[in-house]
Amino acid sequence: MKNLTRAGALGLAITACVLAAASAQDHPAAGLTIPQSSLTPAEYARAVALAEPQAAINTASALHPDNVSARNSPNRVVVTDVQAVGVDKTNQRLAVVTLYQYEGNLTVNRLVDLSSGRVLEEDRIQNGGARFTNVENEYARQLLLADERVRRIVEPLGDQAQFNFLLTTTPDPSNPLYGKRVVNVLINTPDGYLTEMPRISVNLTDAAVVVGPQP
Repeated sequence: MKNLTRAGALGLAITACVLAAASAQDHPAAGLTIPQSSLTPAEYARAVALAEPQAAINTASALHPDNVSARNSPNRVVVTDVQAVGVDKTNQRLAVVTLYQYEGNLTVNRLVDLSSGRVLEEDRIQNGGARFTNVENEYARQLLLADERVRRIVEPLGDQAQFNFLLTTTPDPSNPLYGKRVVNVLINTPDGYLTEMPRISVNLTDAAVVVGPQP
């Protein structure tokens, strides 16, 4: 029987997750191809259920900090990545599920055994760089459209304006956005990105839109 150490499997997946996060940031690894998962839809769902039995958030409204009743836990957790590991190195069916927890600003990697239904190993990193998800994209969009300052910018463009998000983190503990889940906002139109506009960021952790001076 082929064997793959738990630490080795988890290490491979963490490397892939780091590369995935880099695509949204100014990083030398940005643009590198990320290995694709070979999990079936049923295996994907089982991996998520094993890694986060309290159920990860899959609706934008449940990400709002005040909407505790819309989720099963006071913690806000999203699934940012799921991928098979050790496919050619072991007879075990393994997957690594990467989660981001807003409370505590934690990226969590859990190695799960799909056959035995067990979590084999866990790695926690206090880091907001886990991949930005579709549900967070919709949550950020809702926050932007609820802000009058942003609406004044995009309403003249009608349906032609699209929001693009770049995940950002700060290493400075004195920065008010330190430890928060934050994206910078670009507004795209058929003629290109708007440049004559103030800086816009969304603090998803606190459900706050930050509009700064024009750069």
